[in-house]
Amino acid sequence: MNSAKFLMGSDISSLQQSVYIWIIRFQDDEPPEITYCVVENTGTLSLQAITPTQPMPSQEELDTKFAELVEELDLTAPNKAAMLSLPPQKKWQIYCSRKGEDTIDEAHAPEHYIERLHTLAKLQYPDQNAEDEIRARTKQIDGLKTALRTSTHSFVIKFIELNGLPALLDCLEKMDYFTAQSTVHTSIIGCVKALMNNSTGRAHVLAHPTSINTIAQSLSTDNIKTKIAALEILGAVCLVSGATKKY
Repeated sequence: MNSAKFLMGSDISSLQQSVYIWIIRFQDDEPPEITYCVVENTGTLSLQAITPTQPMPSQEELDTKFAELVEELDLTAPNKAAMLSLPPQKKWQIYCSRKGEDTIDEAHAPEHYIERLHTLAKLQYPDQNAEDEIRARTKQIDGLKTALRTSTHSFVIKFIELNGLPALLDCLEKMDYFTAQSTVHTSIIGCVKALMNNSTGRAHVLAHPTSINTIAQSLSTDNIKTKIAALEILGAVCLVSGATKKY
């Protein structure tokens, strides 16, 4: 079975800078196929070859550095093994390109997103300029959803360590009726879904004492997209061995 992993160097929602994407496609009995793409601010997608500017270290040092990088990708065991079996030149090329993009500014750090979640949990549906305000709130949460999907594994771990999951659940629990019908609700459920797609995030969602019940309450909304996203999460829980016994 083929699978693909997308590694993004910056938020794809940003229109002021290029977005760098590694597309790593794993195929049965074949080495991973790796493509480096650049999405320019015009929306144009192009392929570019990357030439490391630093000399390649010793084999031992390279293997250590690359193994640390692979751990950040949260891959399955077979895909991780495929990555580690790449030739040294390809490992160094990927390492240099990826490490050059890993800097996260404060506006896109886990702390920033969690602070925004705490603020949103206290807000009611706006009385004035509702459409614009809901759009702005949704955009903020969409930024977190993108980060949880595309950032390194360490980003997700830090988000969890800083109680990001309880912050998401708090937003769901305190949501008023009208907000629950809006795209804000859909986006928050999308963040939970993004966590479920990460091994560490999934473990914490399943271990949380009220998470599944809180997610299930989202089925009461009239918003079809939110219902579908919640059902996808609950369906995934049913496929996890032993998870349903807890609930």
